[in-house]
Amino acid sequence: MFHIVLFHPEIPHNTGAAGRLAVATNSRLHLIKPLGFSLDEKHVRRTRLDYWPHVDLHLWDSLDALEAAAAEQEAGWYSFIEGMAEPDDPAAGTYMLEMENEANTLSD
Repeated sequence: MFHIVLFHPEIPHNTGAAGRLAVATNSRLHLIKPLGFSLDEKHVRRTRLDYWPHVDLHLWDSLDALEAAAAEQEAGWYSFIEGMAEPDDPAAGTYMLEMENEANTLSD
């Protein structure tokens, strides 16, 4: 199974797009709190996320909690987190791909 992980997502439309991708590819979407928006039924309905009930969604209180759960599985995991490890940090090889914070891209 493919896992999509969003770390502290701030923009609901980006998370919605990740949710659609998860549904279309039969993947699991992991959101690491805090979220920059509400996932309660009222907000989901208002933003017309009619596919949201079909998303295999897992909410995590922290990255550590997700990493602990992932470590128990045999499958490889990749986290898309900017600046998590410096090159001389022992964890440097853990994060295979970095993405810019979505809020930073809005100012460009």
